[in-house]
Parts: sequence; structure tokens; C-alpha cells
Amino acid sequence: MMKKDERKLLLILLGTILVCYHVGYGVGRLIGKVDTSALLESISGETSGLIFSILYAVVWLVGIPLMIIGYCKAKKAVDKWDGENEDELDNIEKLMNSPMISSSILMILNICLFSCTLYFVDTLPNLNIILTFALLITGMILCTVVPKLTVDLEKRLNPEKEGSVLDFHFEQQWMNSSDEAQKLIVYKSGYAGYKAGNFACMIMWLISFVSGFAFHTGIMPTICVCAIWLVMVIANVRENVKLEK
Repeated sequence: MMKKDERKLLLILLGTILVCYHVGYGVGRLIGKVDTSALLESISGETSGLIFSILYAVVWLVGIPLMIIGYCKAKKAVDKWDGENEDELDNIEKLMNSPMISSSILMILNICLFSCTLYFVDTLPNLNIILTFALLITGMILCTVVPKLTVDLEKRLNPEKEGSVLDFHFEQQWMNSSDEAQKLIVYKSGYAGYKAGNFACMIMWLISFVSGFAFHTGIMPTICVCAIWLVMVIANVRENVKLEK
């Protein structure tokens, strides 16, 4: 028999599903009244390609200085550290987070904007295409070199750390050389990422599902989102089962 708290949770869940259904129905009705084909035709491929190429350039004009400045600040702090002040060490660790985070974000944006820009390759001038490839290559190099240099700084502070960013097994080597407190941080952040990924997949599935009807994008976006979702869940469950043995 259900407990009172469980009945309350069930009612909240059913109410949420009902609200989502009515919201989805209302959005679907509104989209159905919009002439999406005419809307899409009004946005030319040339305009879209130009917008993405400009956005691509702007992201790098802003992102590259931020990434390099973040690394330079961290390196300067490491060079000045006397090897004893623990409070200063904590501040250095925070400074080193900046180039690592920015390089990870820029790597994803680099791949995304390159793909979006090249989708309109037939409408872009040759110069834009050359610059797009140049940005991709430059971005890949910088997003590899800056994390490597930052990891080298970390090794100066903690000589017991092992692994190279250029090695395909870097994550495993780095984890093996980490202490229990550092591993716990990785586990907690990984779980937070897993929860965020689940939520993001749910939202992206909803968007791809609606856009399939509204903009005739087909079923491939939905399949891709669900494939990523499935891989993430299976990997999590598989690791849980392995660790419980």
C-alpha cells in the first residue's frame, strides 16, 4: 500500500505530465497555424552562412584572449609561489580552472560552429571558407596546447601527478595518480554532469520532436539525441554493476 508521501509524489508527477501535455498541445496548435515553409524560405542560405561565419569569428576573437590570459595568470602565480603558503596554493588551483574550463567550452563551440558554417558552404565566398578552416585548425591546436601547459603547471605543484594531455589514456593515468579526496571531487562532479546530461537530453528530445513536425527536420535529430541518452545511461548502469561486484 502506498504511503502518504508516495501518494503525494505520484499526484505531483501526474499533474506535471498533464500540464506538459496541455502545454505541448497548445504549442503544437500554434505552430500548426504558422507557415513554417515560407518562414524558412525567407531566410536565405547566404544570410545564414554569413551569420554563422561572423559568429564563429566573434567567438574566437573573444575566447582566445580569455583562454590565454587565464593561463598566463595561472603561470605567473605558480612562478611566484614560495612552495609553503597553502592559502596561495588554493588560489592558484582556482586560477588554473579558468584556462581548462574555457578551452573545453571553446573546443565544443569550435566543432559546432564549424559544422554549422560549412553547412552553407555553397553560398559562402571562398575567403570565408578558408577562414572557417583556419579557425577550426587554430582552435584545435590552442584547445590542445593550453590544457597541456596548464596540466604541466599542475605537475609543478604536485609532482606525483602522471599523464599527458596528448595521451589517449590521460584521464585514467591522471585518476590513478590522484588521492582519494581528488577522486571524490571527480565522482561528485561526474554525477552532477550525468544528471545535467539526462535533463539536457530530455529537453533536446522535446525540441527535436516538435521541430520534426514544425520545420520538417525529420527523425534523425531525435535518433541522435536518444542515442546519446542511451549511451550515457548504459555506461552509468554498466559502471555501477561493475563496481558492486
